[in-house]
Amino acid sequence: MRLLLESHAGFKAVADAANGREAVALAEEHTPDVVVMDVAMPILNGIEAATQISTKLPLQGIGR
Repeated sequence: MRLLLESHAGFKAVADAANGREAVALAEEHTPDVVVMDVAMPILNGIEAATQISTKLPLQGIGR
């Protein structure tokens, strides 16, 4: 996935997580614009991790 994303201009992968808990921690550390995640991650599934990330890092785009 990293190679696919980084093959497009303007995209840079800042982290890879082995599980959902690590994904949440890395998102807090790097505050990425986009998070791509597997829903079946170990320890904390991707849906729960995405919920935690969206709570801890609210969107800061247009109209927010």
